[in-house]
Amino acid sequence: MSSAGGMRLAAPPLDMGHLKKAKRLRQKELQLNRAIRDTILNLLMCWIIYSIACSNRDGRSYTDIKFKVTNNET
Repeated sequence: MSSAGGMRLAAPPLDMGHLKKAKRLRQKELQLNRAIRDTILNLLMCWIIYSIACSNRDGRSYTDIKFKVTNNET
């Protein structure tokens, strides 16, 4: 704004239809961001559970069962 003076013009009134459309678009963007965040968090949790399950697995369990089945042990 120049210092030469003069009155500032008022902003034109906002179009309500445009505002409603922008609001819906913003709500959809927020919903998409939330869905992406939830998906990433769910995949991360699944990976953590899978990693823990695999690290706690007994590597000999399959061969022990196979040996017992082939030798008719219970």
